[in-house]
Amino acid sequence: TVGALNRRLAKEFDAVVVTSRFAADEFESTGADLELVPLGVDLDTFHPGVGAPIDDGVLKLCYVGRLSHEKSPQLAVATAVELHRRGHRIRLDLYGTGPDQAMLADAAGDAPVVFHGFVAGRDEVAARLAAADLSLSVCPAETFGLAVLEALACGTPVVTANRGGAHELVDATSGVSGPPDPVALADAVESLLPRLGPELRRGARARAEQYSWARTTAQMLALHE
Repeated sequence: TVGALNRRLAKEFDAVVVTSRFAADEFESTGADLELVPLGVDLDTFHPGVGAPIDDGVLKLCYVGRLSHEKSPQLAVATAVELHRRGHRIRLDLYGTGPDQAMLADAAGDAPVVFHGFVAGRDEVAARLAAADLSLSVCPAETFGLAVLEALACGTPVVTANRGGAHELVDATSGVSGPPDPVALADAVESLLPRLGPELRRGARARAEQYSWARTTAQMLALHE
């Protein structure tokens, strides 16, 4: 049904704008004239200067997003549980609300997973992101991943699934990806541990700087012209 709708829509418009190659794949067989225009990030609000992780021996992970199954918070929690099981001193801070919170709390068990609820204000979200050692944005069906860019802009490296639009935003200078299962993602986190520090955080920021809103706006204006 979705494929038929996409094929019909493709005939009605001069161009279809997609934000990622992953999203473009949905229109591959429609004959649409596809234009890839990634979204951008507010590089002034989300900035390394708004905070930094405290070196207290605890690996601070964060998840920012809706606590709903389609966003895969259960995968982030399961990854934290696996790291805890392996003996790592970790804490996963989840920022957001949604219908899956009770289920996620049950899944966390005795692992150090903290639910902070809704965070009011983008400045405060930026500060929370900047205070994390790593951001877990592991949804394998994300069509883009603004939370990924916001974390990177704050200098926080990202661990993501190796499929989906978010995967396209993270490279070796700014994080790591792995198959969307807790064991593989825990392995991915462990692979980053020796690299945590100023250089990786600078790489994360530099990666985000490739996705300014000015660039997105210029691409959209050029397309309309």
